[in-house]
Amino acid sequence: MIDIDFFDQLDRFTFMVRKRVSTLYKGTRRSVRYGKGTELVGFREYTRGDDIRLIDWKVYARTDKLFIREFEEEKSAITHILLDSSRSMDFGRPYTKFEYGAMLGAGIAYLVVKNSEKFAFSTFSERIAINPPRKSLSSIVSIVDELERMEIKGKTKLLRAIEEFTDVLRTRSVVVLISDFLVKPEEVRRALMRIGRHEIIMIQVLSDIEWELDVYGSVEFIDSETGDKIEVYATPSFLEEYKRRLENHIEETEKIAREVGADFFSFRTDMPVFESMLEVIEKSRY
Repeated sequence: MIDIDFFDQLDRFTFMVRKRVSTLYKGTRRSVRYGKGTELVGFREYTRGDDIRLIDWKVYARTDKLFIREFEEEKSAITHILLDSSRSMDFGRPYTKFEYGAMLGAGIAYLVVKNSEKFAFSTFSERIAINPPRKSLSSIVSIVDELERMEIKGKTKLLRAIEEFTDVLRTRSVVVLISDFLVKPEEVRRALMRIGRHEIIMIQVLSDIEWELDVYGSVEFIDSETGDKIEVYATPSFLEEYKRRLENHIEETEKIAREVGADFFSFRTDMPVFESMLEVIEKSRY
């Protein structure tokens, strides 16, 4: 049940969206232009206002004149959208966390395509299924169709998935991580450090049921990824302690995001997807 009708609403904000997406790619393009792996296409004489980092001092030593190196500028940036497809994401209402995350990912892909840029939409649990970059609206519809048929399974192995992902990542990119991030903070830290040179947007998706645990008395909880069971007696003090620990976990995850310069958002599945999209557009620093 992946609803993309909100794309029509996004179109009403075309001007704002293009401004935000252009800003998001500005830093990436600048880094790609001056980074390793770009192709040197020639030299030209230095003029006031040029970036002094591009001066070729070897040429200066031979000619006694200042020349700057010119590179072929990368014309298109790529946004990599990585969606958690582990069993813990198959939970929530009115949408599961996976469905809600899929809609957010599709919305971001839509904005990227509208800005004539490329996106790559991949899913991960214990391993990552990496898809090639695409650039058409029809590709988004095709991906949504694939996501609707996908079996949600496996455990969340965030670090392993990111390690596999970075093995094939060749240029600086925008990386959008969508997950419930219900893993140990240290695993989140190590995973983000692997992609720290890229622009990172972290989107946490949690169910309103996880936020407002509405149980009382004797309750059995089952871990959706391992099948482990635990019986508790839910009292008001137990529920308060549960919420405190959940809030602490979210705060710790957000703190780690700030340490690596990533943007962090946390949404509930009962929040309209369009409102979540607007928050990402308006509050992202990129």
